[in-house]
Amino acid sequence: MKDNVLFINRNHMEIQEFLNAMQDYDFEIDTADSGLEAAILLRKKNYKVVITGMNLSTYDGMKLLAYLNGYSPYTACIVYTTTIKLAQLRVLVNERDVFRIFLKPVNYRGDFYHAIQDGFAYYDLRQAEQEEQKVLELKQKSIEDIETQEATATGEYEWKQMGQFMRRLLPWSVENFQIPLNEEQKKLFNVFEQKILDYYLELDYAACDNMEKVCGCIQEEFETDDMGQQVIVNINQRPVNPKTGFYEQLHFILWILLTQIAMISPNYTVTVDMDFELPFRPIIRIKAKVPEEKIKEYQENRVVQDGVKVVSCIVEAFTEQCNIEITPDRIVCQLQLRTEERKKTKL
Repeated sequence: MKDNVLFINRNHMEIQEFLNAMQDYDFEIDTADSGLEAAILLRKKNYKVVITGMNLSTYDGMKLLAYLNGYSPYTACIVYTTTIKLAQLRVLVNERDVFRIFLKPVNYRGDFYHAIQDGFAYYDLRQAEQEEQKVLELKQKSIEDIETQEATATGEYEWKQMGQFMRRLLPWSVENFQIPLNEEQKKLFNVFEQKILDYYLELDYAACDNMEKVCGCIQEEFETDDMGQQVIVNINQRPVNPKTGFYEQLHFILWILLTQIAMISPNYTVTVDMDFELPFRPIIRIKAKVPEEKIKEYQENRVVQDGVKVVSCIVEAFTEQCNIEITPDRIVCQLQLRTEERKKTKL
């Protein structure tokens, strides 16, 4: 930005005197003979130095200074006036951040000129500081963005690595836990494990940490009106001081059982009754009404039958009792969850 000055004075002779004194210097000069004219110029153009008197018509010098403080804080303001009161001086110095104050008469080519040059330097310094601050802020933001991207990328990479490691363990688990399954059932067990692992390794997966979230997730995952799927959840007495991971385990049990029901029939009405009245013996009953032809298909499909046995083996790892019964028109599951209280009772 080129060096420029706005000179404001209601006396035309003083304006001309200032212009004559500055004609040998290389900076732009605009003039105004009223506060209103000065305000119009300030709205259109930025100035490095503004020189103003205090007693102006229509819009006094104090208002102009207040405007500059708010909208052009780097402009160097020089007050040039005949008299000044102590109270005005305090305001100008302490509140209006005035750069220099001169009382008439003054030698324009002496200290006054040097004050204008200092004002240019002051404006350039403040402007440079602002630009430097912007650059630093942009650099800091860039660093933060890069760190965020790296952290995200690292987290995703580690998550994928863990997923690959977990998948390599799938065939090993069914062999080493000695689950009583034939070869076909073991293959199906691995398929179930893969399905479960994929579900829990989703990047946007959020663990269930309360009963509302368990119910909401189950209904969101298994209830679709246009496919004839309905899930009703009833709760009798909420769990009292459940152990860490209880709700996540509960969601898993419901998820795998309803996944099995959906494999038997895509159309169903499921009622889930959960009873936590006895802390040491929480009971879950799942009743699924499905079309009779789907039950007949199930009875003729060995793979789906094996699937039910596999699901029973998985669920038994988390329960005291697990009973899955399939009748001509419905599927009924009754479970008694394993609890810390029950373990202590057994001991």
